[in-house]
Amino acid sequence: MDNHDAPLAGYKVVVSGVHVMKARVSALFSAWGADVVEIAARVTRGDGARFVPPLHGHSDSYFFWTQNYGSRRNIALDLRKEEGREVAYRLLEDADVFATNLPSKVLTLSGVAWEDLEERFPRLVGAYVSYAGSDGPDADRTGYHHTAMARLGIAMLASPAGPVLGAIPWIDHGTAGRLRELILVALLQRERTGRGCKVETSLLEYGAETLGYHAALAWTPRLAQRVHVDGKQWDRHHTVPTLFMSRCSDGSRPVVGAVMQAQVAKLLRALELEDLLDDERFETAEGRRRNAHALLAIIHEKTRRMTGKELVEVLEREGGVPVEAHQDIASVRDDVQLVAREMIWEVEGPDGMPMTVPGIAGRVGDDRPNRERARRYAEDTEDVLRELGYADADIAALERHEAIYRSG
Repeated sequence: MDNHDAPLAGYKVVVSGVHVMKARVSALFSAWGADVVEIAARVTRGDGARFVPPLHGHSDSYFFWTQNYGSRRNIALDLRKEEGREVAYRLLEDADVFATNLPSKVLTLSGVAWEDLEERFPRLVGAYVSYAGSDGPDADRTGYHHTAMARLGIAMLASPAGPVLGAIPWIDHGTAGRLRELILVALLQRERTGRGCKVETSLLEYGAETLGYHAALAWTPRLAQRVHVDGKQWDRHHTVPTLFMSRCSDGSRPVVGAVMQAQVAKLLRALELEDLLDDERFETAEGRRRNAHALLAIIHEKTRRMTGKELVEVLEREGGVPVEAHQDIASVRDDVQLVAREMIWEVEGPDGMPMTVPGIAGRVGDDRPNRERARRYAEDTEDVLRELGYADADIAALERHEAIYRSG
């Protein structure tokens, strides 16, 4: 896909912050052709994500960095210095979006809080991600996915070995996805009004929104009385017992997703348990919830006699019952569907060494997202400054004032 013809060609996005939030917000725009420039912190050598293992030959070629940052350029600035802030403001003069997840105190100290930008850049969309929100009693609190999970009551996920802290930062990724949606809404609004605005979300708010039926059961007692929830049943859905992890003779645990009444009927027929369809305990969804232990004991007695492969084949022959065998993450690299959909990317890291990373989910028309080499820290400082009109003497002065850093 030629960048000049890309869906977001002509848009300029400036980002500043750390880790998943900044990465996922800006990745979408970079992948679809926008000019994305990262303001990397001069004092800390950019985002801490550059230095989290596994490193790969170069100090800033961590897997996460290579996957999420791609080809976007970065300029190393110290926004605490007046000279550094002036460079940032010149960057924002023709920018469409400024996206950040810096803490509120750092935003104020750096001169990039919304009140610093709103009147100066009237067409700018300011996109802010925080831990708890920009106001309220805990507005200054900082945190990550896992601390948000703790506060929201979902930190400890049940597993065969007991409670474990969830490894995949879905609140981080989901919150970043929500901010991208808000940015696009704000850009559409700007088409009508000619003026930008602030958009914001937070980890706590997004996590609370996704509590879904868990919140319904916990917050509304009369609903909880209608649904049998067994916290000890780690291998099935809380309220849909026929959405479960099977127990097979070879130790494998395929996941079966019979949710709708027709799917339940097909599941029971495939397992030669169709007589249960006439059992008054299991005829309805409500009955299956009340008698979940008895129903699953009967189902598991069947699946224990089958290998995982046999169970998947039986259900696929019946058709209409969602089922997937468990894969280890290493084998996902060769998943035929993901490979066919170009979701497994071979890319070049900042040090030129190859890496395999997940791609960007989505297409626009027939176009696929761009994939290019990830950038080294401060690789583009000099180029960006020259684009902004800084001459050699100006750049040297910024360096003397320790407001910038140029990679060697």
